[in-house]
Amino acid sequence: MGKHSLLLSVIGVFAAGVGSLLPLAPAARAADPIQILAVHFPPYEIKDPEDDLPGFDVEVLTSAFKRVNRKASVEFLPWKRAVHLAEQGNAAGVLSCAYNAGREKNFIFSDVLSQATRGFYVHPDFDATGPVNVDFAKGYSVTAVSGYVSAKTLTEHKVSFDPSPTDIAAIRKLINRRVEMFYTSQEAADYIGRSDNLANRMKFLPVKVIPYYVCFSRKWPDVEKLVKDFNRGLRILRQDGQYQKIHAKYSARTS
Repeated sequence: MGKHSLLLSVIGVFAAGVGSLLPLAPAARAADPIQILAVHFPPYEIKDPEDDLPGFDVEVLTSAFKRVNRKASVEFLPWKRAVHLAEQGNAAGVLSCAYNAGREKNFIFSDVLSQATRGFYVHPDFDATGPVNVDFAKGYSVTAVSGYVSAKTLTEHKVSFDPSPTDIAAIRKLINRRVEMFYTSQEAADYIGRSDNLANRMKFLPVKVIPYYVCFSRKWPDVEKLVKDFNRGLRILRQDGQYQKIHAKYSARTS
């Protein structure tokens, strides 16, 4: 190969590599499969799924689009990068996304996709009377996972707690009666507690429900129609029972 041909080949490879990093043209971005970005967040989104369980929000998302004859794919990235790319219109949206008024500028919120139910797991024989809130835990022995929002919330409310390194460690601490309460998200703990039927050895006292949505990028081509299509597919899933069947796979709870 001559020097001129070699130079052209190198330039061609370099251009192809750079091209792959550039934003897609509007027509290409609008085509299916629709790219949604997510962060590893079990049981909502699971990057390396086991037992064919990619996360219930991932399953609901792809199934809802399938109901309206559209295809969607989910790519995992760090949360800040995922949000930035979607804000710029380089992805159709992000999940799972809690409502924040500041996000209205860049995103259109779907209908409610799922929820996080914050509250306390307690022993089955725990006798709770009156309204349950975070301050209710004062005076009880409590655990929460270090670094989680739940631990931060307890600290803000001046509720003393014994930190646990993981969810499963906190669950076992509660079941073994080393503490009386575990402050967490019901959905996450039920998923983690599927093994050894742990979830059915605890009782849950709800405190607060936080809805999650798909945040669709306002810069995505024809985003209004995309949101309408997704919401229509989501309604169909709820009506035909598939939504409930998907969620049931992620919890061994029987009551």
